[in-house]
Amino acid sequence: MIEIKPYIPEYLPLWEAFVSKAKNATFLLSRHFMDYHQERFEDHSLACFKDGKMIAVLPANLVGDTLYSHQGLTYGGLLVLPTLKTDAYLDLCKEVLQFLHAKEIRHLVLKNLPTIYEDFPSDEIRYVQFITKAKRVRNDLTSVVDLNRHIPYTKNRKRAVVKGQKGHLNIEELAEFDAFWKEVLIPNLKKTHGVSPVHSLQEIALLKSRFPDAIRQFNVYKEGEILAGVTVFESENVAHAQYISATDKGNEMAALDFLFDSLLQKVFKEKRFFDFGISNESNGLKLNKGLLYWKEGFGARSVSCLASGSYILGEKLRTFEADFSNYCGTNYCVGVANGLEAIELIFKGYLELGKLKPGDEVLVPANTYIASVLAIVNAGLKPVLVDPSPKDFNIGAEQIAANIGPKVKAILVVHLYGQLAAMDGILQIAKEHQLLVVEDAAQAHGASNPSSQKAGALANAAAFSFYPS
Repeated sequence: MIEIKPYIPEYLPLWEAFVSKAKNATFLLSRHFMDYHQERFEDHSLACFKDGKMIAVLPANLVGDTLYSHQGLTYGGLLVLPTLKTDAYLDLCKEVLQFLHAKEIRHLVLKNLPTIYEDFPSDEIRYVQFITKAKRVRNDLTSVVDLNRHIPYTKNRKRAVVKGQKGHLNIEELAEFDAFWKEVLIPNLKKTHGVSPVHSLQEIALLKSRFPDAIRQFNVYKEGEILAGVTVFESENVAHAQYISATDKGNEMAALDFLFDSLLQKVFKEKRFFDFGISNESNGLKLNKGLLYWKEGFGARSVSCLASGSYILGEKLRTFEADFSNYCGTNYCVGVANGLEAIELIFKGYLELGKLKPGDEVLVPANTYIASVLAIVNAGLKPVLVDPSPKDFNIGAEQIAANIGPKVKAILVVHLYGQLAAMDGILQIAKEHQLLVVEDAAQAHGASNPSSQKAGALANAAAFSFYPS
């Protein structure tokens, strides 16, 4: 029998021993690393036992009814031993989800460990996310050099390295971070982004004291003046550049090119991978192409870094649902993935309620976007295409009346170009023939009739899309 228990300090020795042997963990998942900023998060990590033996741990924090693994860490997920087989992993995930449900935790947010950090194949979690239809809302790309099969530098990087070599620069590895933090990193981050490092100087020094061999600082100097630096987090397979920064003079003298050439060719040449870190902005949606170009000049190529792998719903969505239903003048609003799914789920709901049955026909404009028709087909219904009125390119009562047959049970009205279809006539003919009316309002947010009724509140149900069309 599997037991899921919240982490307590008494589990510390067990946790540390387990993480050291897990197939999908690094030192970042040690409690000695996690707890350095424990005051920022409400820890809700889980420990999983079978027959009294620890078989998995989940580093996590709780915000409201959402469990994150872990907001204070680059990655997380369910950590397991190499001996755990797939069937047992699936059973374990089921038990964890049932435990969270019983605790009224509605949502689980996961950050998958990038594959380069795994000691053994560990893609079970990605399969679980697939079969549970988890939603991916962020995907970064991290730039990685395969040190066993190193792609040659580009000509630009070669020239920059030579420039650095000719500049009589000096590289030093230090046990302290003061010069880099105070003279390079903090000023650059404030100037460029208006932010501070994730780790304060005191925090990075504390972590260095706890992980002296895993956290390393390399600085570049010219006649005693610091020009650049890199903070490296070193795990079993990967050396990861956690912080990279240079002064203006350092950039002019190609100090970082000089430093990274040394790290790749000498310091970490025995590692499997060197990870330059992500080049994404705007929650993964935008690539910093200049930064990516520079990293790939060293032979780095992209590895998917799923910053969040399994998330559904959330507080922001619930707030939006309430606000949007109030705006439209409806009783309810339910957020789904996209407009196609919204229409499809409406029809599937009516099928479930017995108001429609498979094979029923649905009238739909012939000049709509394909999603309107796909939603009908995906629900097991049959679309009947109706030519629009040449006056406003929407379908009206006249066009609908000419296409009503014995199998027609619903009308999908599409409000095009921000203008409402003539709903009064449509609703009247629908009432006469006992037809359901659904609005596809993807292009009609806020459109209203003379009575100030808005799109979305004019029929039995409505679907919106927030794609910028």
